Amino acid sequence: MSDFSLYDFHPGLERLEIVDLGAADDPKWPPAYKPLMRAGRARVTGFEPDLVACLALSSKYKPPHRFFPVCAGDGRPARFHTTTYTQTSSLLEPNTPLLKLFHALHELTTPVSDAEVKTVRLDDAIAPDDDVDYLKLDVQGSELTVLQGGERVLGGAVALQIEVSFAELYRGQPLFADVDAYLRKQGFWLHLFPGLDPVTMNPFRTGGRQVLWTDVVYTRHPQELDALSEAKLWKLALVLHDIYRSYDFAHACLAEIDRRAGDRTQAERYRARLEQA
Repeated sequence: MSDFSLYDFHPGLERLEIVDLGAADDPKWPPAYKPLMRAGRARVTGFEPDLVACLALSSKYKPPHRFFPVCAGDGRPARFHTTTYTQTSSLLEPNTPLLKLFHALHELTTPVSDAEVKTVRLDDAIAPDDDVDYLKLDVQGSELTVLQGGERVLGGAVALQIEVSFAELYRGQPLFADVDAYLRKQGFWLHLFPGLDPVTMNPFRTGGRQVLWTDVVYTRHPQELDALSEAKLWKLALVLHDIYRSYDFAHACLAEIDRRAGDRTQAERYRARLEQA
């Protein structure tokens, strides 16, 4: 594992601009970008529909970070379903019969109340002059709707981490195949699964092998790096190196920068630094 940040390698690198949808703080599952945030090397614009959680984020993380009690969606009114565990609340109704098959899932997703809310399209929530580099989405089944309402923002991003489902945990939710097909059409490449956490069918409590959902990391396609500006190549290399430890892919980004400059300075220096580490 590398013991240096790409900011150490390239001190002139601008901070990473991050948009986090479903930004509620959960110490059990901190966002992958958290170390960059702590180091002052990233600015987070977060959207969290739960007002209490949003205020807690604003209190904990001071400017330049900013958080808004906004429910991202298609811009139309919708019903928001609050559940026993706040972070499983959703614009979609929990699929209770399916969830009851598995240990502890129904208990975390039991509907408590629902209310009409105004949703906001991502492209309307982010100012046109805000150049977003990286997105994280965890919006309990509404990921595809949010992406479709944020194509301008998505068009400037070099990577994203998104929660996807392999089963209909919420009624009518698009599944992994739908999200994957959409993102590929937008020029993204499935890079990695950070981790698969299986669940267990009742009446057992442990030992299950069923995977119902996971996070997926998408990046710009490695064969289309020539379409990125030099600034975005550096940002993609930063995400790959600092957040995901994908050193080979980060090296490919620097090699593309060198190709344009007609030398091999950055890629060779980077590889040498990795070997030293």
